[in-house]
Amino acid sequence: MPTLAVNLTLELAAPIVFHRWLPMRLPEESIEMVEEGVQLAIMFPLKSTRWAFQPSEEEILRTQNNQAHRVMVELTVEISQPLADYMLQGTKEAGAIADEYKQLGHNLQRIVTKRVNRLLVYARSVKGQFWLEEFEPDIDNPGQFFIRNDGRATIDGTPTRFNPDQVITLRASVHSVEHMLTAQDWPAVREFVIGESRPPLIGSLLANARHLARQGNRRNALVEAVTALEVALGKFTRRVDAGALERFRPGLEVASIKSLREKVGFRGSFGIVIPLLFSEAEFPAALLETCREAIDLRNNVVHNGKRDVNSDLLWKMISAIESSCRILQSHATSSDDRPALHHASTHP
Repeated sequence: MPTLAVNLTLELAAPIVFHRWLPMRLPEESIEMVEEGVQLAIMFPLKSTRWAFQPSEEEILRTQNNQAHRVMVELTVEISQPLADYMLQGTKEAGAIADEYKQLGHNLQRIVTKRVNRLLVYARSVKGQFWLEEFEPDIDNPGQFFIRNDGRATIDGTPTRFNPDQVITLRASVHSVEHMLTAQDWPAVREFVIGESRPPLIGSLLANARHLARQGNRRNALVEAVTALEVALGKFTRRVDAGALERFRPGLEVASIKSLREKVGFRGSFGIVIPLLFSEAEFPAALLETCREAIDLRNNVVHNGKRDVNSDLLWKMISAIESSCRILQSHATSSDDRPALHHASTHP
């Protein structure tokens, strides 16, 4: 079977740092493995550095702080003869071979990002190089990943272009109305700009959650979002109308919503406290359920070390948490004219 070899140069967002050394001696210092039939080698040759003049091996060994800005990756895999012919001809015909080509691109991209990210994770978590950022695969267009990272391919030694994308998929960002500035917002914007007050904590946490999620840092994004929800719940239970529990008081052991929240806990508040105080129309059950799921997942990430969070699920949770925070904040004013809570008639 024909052998496809692909060489990549991955530019790091921030350098990985070596002390008086660089794993530059090939092949003895490269990281090599086989995964799903793909031979992979991760290397740091001298050109991984960004010195104005290419250093020698002796200079590397004398330098305290060697910063590698690039990672070199070599992939080798056997492919079918029809796929090899298709790639060498450079045609763009659709069909089963085109699908096989794209699937190959997905597989190679997944293996590269997984293994290089594990290298970066080790340097971050074991050596404390917190500035390192993991690579995020291009799910829609794997070929673009190889183009961006200077992918060069050969089939049995014959150079060929490696771009398995037949169609480029573009995703546009559509901002929801609540994230846009309006004329009604402008007086508050003006007041904030000329003042010295801090930005609102809940909004800052939610914005950071979206930013982290967009960067692919899904675990930290979830933690930020659930923290915002916890802050919003705390403010709500401290400031809400003290008489909100009057109709339930004969059967309750607590005298305030704050005490009830402390008794049932953070997660329990979205199964007991909030359903007691809001109607379905005011705080839909679907929002409550998603909030509970988000809290459970956050706990799994923080306490059990869950390594990843599904992207679609994360965005659903962030959206639900934003809506929940808005509801809680609207009933957590610090003035005397707090909006009254409307209780559903189905509650006891």
